[in-house]
Amino acid sequence: MGQMFGTGLWHMISFEQGTEYGEMHLKEATRSFHSR
Repeated sequence: MGQMFGTGLWHMISFEQGTEYGEMHLKEATRSFHSR
């Protein structure tokens, strides 16, 4: 529960920092997910 909240908070902060960074992170995550 705490870890999930921490992850959500981190995503909120990264989103606040800018959509560009968020999109870059999302693309990276999608790429690693598909490469499995």
